[in-house]
Amino acid sequence: MDISELRKDIQQLPVHQRAGLAHWIMRNLDESDGDENEIDAAWRREIRSRLAEIKEGSVRMVPSEEMWKEFQNDYEKAG
Repeated sequence: MDISELRKDIQQLPVHQRAGLAHWIMRNLDESDGDENEIDAAWRREIRSRLAEIKEGSVRMVPSEEMWKEFQNDYEKAG
């Protein structure tokens, strides 16, 4: 199977399955053997940063349905 066939097959998947596949691919691209504690600490910092942005009102919160609709529209435009 070549990459163009693979892309066609992937495009047939529902959005949530494509997102899961993308997440899996991204996790498997990381060639570092980073320490799990270091990774967890980095995620905790990221979460605190995002929560601070929410509390400050510097980000716009949207319902998940709207977020997925925007994601799908952007994906279709890029594809």
